[in-house]
Amino acid sequence: MARYFSYPVLAVWKCSCSSAAHICLLEAGLDFTLIKVNLGGDRRLPDGRHLNDINPKGYVPGLELDNGKVLTENVAILQYIAAQKPEIGLAPANGALARYRLLEWLGFIDSEVHKTLGLLFNPRLAEIAKPARLEKLGQRAVYLDLQLVDAYL
Repeated sequence: MARYFSYPVLAVWKCSCSSAAHICLLEAGLDFTLIKVNLGGDRRLPDGRHLNDINPKGYVPGLELDNGKVLTENVAILQYIAAQKPEIGLAPANGALARYRLLEWLGFIDSEVHKTLGLLFNPRLAEIAKPARLEKLGQRAVYLDLQLVDAYL
């Protein structure tokens, strides 16, 4: 099927974790095509493919490269984007301790903050389970606050 977009192609959904990859692509100044996927609908892309054709996991983000390969998961996608323009400093240099701190933070945000927060928006989550999720999220927020107390954002 003919493709009418430029690579890379980023599949996103509004107000989701795919926003991080979108922002990173914009910050890097890279040419890309943004494809909005309706996660609440049929998940079809404008070219007729299904979201699962870009990300077999069935969620966003999915970054399709010009060679047809696909990256998923923000931790990988953000590193890939940063590597395309290392001179602008989206990520510290490979091998530097700061790079591993970045990976540590990306992993923490992904596994501890995003997953916990995302569950609260799931209509199938039982009301009885919400207080425990909120407590865990509060613990993570306290940790974040303590780590960022002297940080300039």
